[in-house]
Amino acid sequence: MEVDGDKKERHHIKPPENNAPNPTLYVRNISEKVGKEELRKSMWQMFNQFGEIVDIYCKPRVLRCKGQAWVCFKDVASSTAAMRAMQGYTFYNQNIQIEFSRSKSDYIAKLDGSFIERKKKRKADDPAKKKRTRMDKKPAHMGGTPNKILFVEHCPEDRPDVEQLLHCYFQHFPGFQEVRVVPGNTGFAFVEFVDETCAGQALSGLQDFSLEGRKLKISFAKK
Repeated sequence: MEVDGDKKERHHIKPPENNAPNPTLYVRNISEKVGKEELRKSMWQMFNQFGEIVDIYCKPRVLRCKGQAWVCFKDVASSTAAMRAMQGYTFYNQNIQIEFSRSKSDYIAKLDGSFIERKKKRKADDPAKKKRTRMDKKPAHMGGTPNKILFVEHCPEDRPDVEQLLHCYFQHFPGFQEVRVVPGNTGFAFVEFVDETCAGQALSGLQDFSLEGRKLKISFAKK
């Protein structure tokens, strides 16, 4: 297949190689103008007449996958029938080319017991990036020395019952004692526990918790 996108020549493609029969078909020379969801739906309608389809894989927006798709049937008989019937079929104004996939789909491999988990490639460690990551990481108690009182910000200010609301959430943590809303500003509150350990557990458990559409910001209160 040419890479310059000359549409007049796209249908003059070398016949596919004869890979070993496989439930999965490799389909190429597909129009690159078709979106993912439309492509999956159209291919499903086109191929499901030949047997049960377990998956259709395509990523038309990914450069290396453009113009290609994989149709996974449940058995070889179905994929063979589909390839024979649809070879060269005009699909979105282009003649598709079909061949057996070089490898089984994960679904089929799991069914016949030949599936082998692929190891994810690890990116080489970047010392500078690791240093930045360590600097960016902040311990949960940032914002004050650990103690038994928490300072809560971003509370919903339009709720007159914000104190009761916070009480409902913090009371589930061990050592909880009371909630005190800042007089004149319901957007801030103090929550007291019996000791700093219990306060730390509540801080970790409710940090960034969304309350009435606002994420709570919690820190140890300054002594």
